[in-house]
Amino acid sequence: MENHYKNLGTFSPDRLFYDITPPAQVIGIKIAEGSGALRRGSVMVLIVTEPEEGEDPTPPTYSLLTADPAGAPIAILCDAEDTTDAPKTVYAAYATGNFNLDALIAADGVNLRDFVKNGQLYANIFVNDPANGAEM
Repeated sequence: MENHYKNLGTFSPDRLFYDITPPAQVIGIKIAEGSGALRRGSVMVLIVTEPEEGEDPTPPTYSLLTADPAGAPIAILCDAEDTTDAPKTVYAAYATGNFNLDALIAADGVNLRDFVKNGQLYANIFVNDPANGAEM
């Protein structure tokens, strides 16, 4: 009973999620080398490279969404990660969910509102704009 009221840490809500429907699904992703420090809520782009003839295929990697993406943005990073030194093998990312547009992060120069309005985000990632109070 003595641990019943023990403080185990703190939580600061970041408003990444707009709603709990549809439920978030977490997947493991490999982040491209040299991606640096990434924040929670980073929109990640799937990069598939075709192997040269005679080479083994490499697993797909993900990178931060840029103004000229090399692939489809299909995941949202779960936690802040620093990939600069000794990157991990697998990182956690959301493949589905209902997210707050203002909490999503992309590279400098990317207008996420225009990107979402043009339907360039993966179908299972729902985005809502709290400024307009509507789903985009």
